[in-house]
Amino acid sequence: MKKSLIQMLLVLFVVTGLIPLAERYANALYQDKRQHQLAMALVAIQQQLQALVDRLVADNRLLADYFSAYPDMFNTPEHADVFQSIQTSSPVISIALSRDHKVVHVTPQENNEAILEMDYLLYPENMRSKG
Repeated sequence: MKKSLIQMLLVLFVVTGLIPLAERYANALYQDKRQHQLAMALVAIQQQLQALVDRLVADNRLLADYFSAYPDMFNTPEHADVFQSIQTSSPVISIALSRDHKVVHVTPQENNEAILEMDYLLYPENMRSKG
């Protein structure tokens, strides 16, 4: 009886010691599986992002080709007043642009009011510094 009681206590101690090891092993397996899933999701996101960047570059090249094919595209009567105001305005010292490339501030403001709200990217000839 005493011997079987000691054996049961030893088995109980061994099992009690093995339970945390088994839990640690199961947790490590879960973490590895989760890390693999995240890595696979990251690869998919990177591929989608690369496809978007590639499409953006291709569209940018098409747009550049279009602008080079039609360099006078914005020299139309509806743009003539903007060109005239730019040519007759005071020299611009500095400008501030919004995120969508609209002119939101010009220095000096006097005689340069027509430049405000102008889309800076539509008139590449105005992007050169004169100084």
